[in-house]
Amino acid sequence: MNKIMENEEKAALLSIKLEGEIGTSTHSRQSIEESFVEMAKWKDKIFNEERKELLGLVKLIPINERNQTIIEDLKLMLE
Repeated sequence: MNKIMENEEKAALLSIKLEGEIGTSTHSRQSIEESFVEMAKWKDKIFNEERKELLGLVKLIPINERNQTIIEDLKLMLE
């Protein structure tokens, strides 16, 4: 089972990989790691904004007996 990693964990793994590929120093790796975390937080912010917009659109869809399960599932995934 895949573990969901936090942005900081992903950034650390990426910076270590990059360090190995280009031979950066520990100080440079820290700077790279901070940049990765900043990028990941920006990505999360954009994703959450888009998810909220999509949820708003899903809530506008009239529910009937044919689509009720699908609409409810979509709402759960987006909330």
